[in-house]
Amino acid sequence: ILETRDLLMNDLEEEIKLQLHKIAQLDIKEIYADWNLDMKTGMIIAVLENEDAKDDIAWPEKINKEAFHDKVNLASKRAQKTPESTESFFLNERTILIRRQGIFVEIEKELIKGGFIEELKLVKRPLERGLLEKVNLEEDLNQQIQEMFFDWNFNTDKGYTVVLLAPAEN
Repeated sequence: ILETRDLLMNDLEEEIKLQLHKIAQLDIKEIYADWNLDMKTGMIIAVLENEDAKDDIAWPEKINKEAFHDKVNLASKRAQKTPESTESFFLNERTILIRRQGIFVEIEKELIKGGFIEELKLVKRPLERGLLEKVNLEEDLNQQIQEMFFDWNFNTDKGYTVVLLAPAEN
């Protein structure tokens, strides 16, 4: 099912870009998507052509962004290697977007060259999810993680992770 959804998203990518341009005048460079079949949820990320147009939302003071990045990089190192760069964006009180670049090791690059992209995605998602759970990001976030979503651009050696936090308790 996940493989079929990935293939469907690949087929729909240009149509999604076109519709976002028609509706909101957004010029989209890339589309990323992931699904959680158990929770019947998913995410779609649209990366704008002009990435400089973003307004960064300040991270809450209770979160140590540097410690958070250290743990993300540690999990990445355990899965493949330490990213060449890690950026994160606090999109709202419950959503964090992580972009890592320079993450693939040589065996992954060879699998990509060999056309094993879909197989690589299907293996990397649970691996990265499990490793991020092991480094205990919740400790640095001071909030429980509800879901995580993953997708990669295998041609440009980058990956995106969306961390969806559980609603804060009053």
